[in-house]
Amino acid sequence: MIKVKDVIKSYGNGESRFQVLQNINLEMKDRDFVVILGASGSGKSTFLNVISGLERPDSGKVFYDGTDITALSDNELTSFRKENVGFIFRQYYLLPTMSVDKNVKMGADLAGNKDYKTVIKAVGLGEKIHKYPSELSGGEQQRVSVARA
Repeated sequence: MIKVKDVIKSYGNGESRFQVLQNINLEMKDRDFVVILGASGSGKSTFLNVISGLERPDSGKVFYDGTDITALSDNELTSFRKENVGFIFRQYYLLPTMSVDKNVKMGADLAGNKDYKTVIKAVGLGEKIHKYPSELSGGEQQRVSVARA
């Protein structure tokens, strides 16, 4: 479960300071399906960065299965993300000189997943395992990113 309590996040300094997240409270239980909607610049990505531990809020708390991740050290946050969070970025950030196999293996190695080829097959790329990102469609590149996450 993820619980967000009174989260505030701002950017900028002085008069140019802009509060992106203003006293956000939310509880997401395991297996909940949550959609975050909003206009460009409304704070969707910032919110996701805060609840995943990529950014720290100015104030408030984020709990993951009862653990206050806002109280974790940088090293503890890195371990938390490695063990609990998968990222799929708008830009897929695939390494162009590495095949599907190697791009996914990189993420699997970080997670200690020796059975990563099963994930490649699960996203429908078993026959493209030796292809490079430039040889894949946009949708296929996205699936490589999903498999890596």
